[in-house]
Amino acid sequence: MTKCINYVSIGYIREDGDFAILSTHNNIDEYLTQESFLNLVQNVKNALISQMCPDGLFEPEEIIAAERQDADDYINFDPDEPAEYPIDIFSS
Repeated sequence: MTKCINYVSIGYIREDGDFAILSTHNNIDEYLTQESFLNLVQNVKNALISQMCPDGLFEPEEIIAAERQDADDYINFDPDEPAEYPIDIFSS
């Protein structure tokens, strides 16, 4: 049986040994198939590599995707505080 991966963080190991998170992903509700979820993570990792590595700041192998949960599964917003609700930064 293949292990199901539902949490992934992409980042790099800093000089002090800490893991610096660049993105975190959650598929706990399995809206994506395992293959689709891992493809999404790989695409994000590749995009980060293409943006961060050409200038020599990082080598491609330094950007890693690690199976780990670094964010909550869910965030509850107070309906009486509409300012708490997230706004899509790409919406017009």
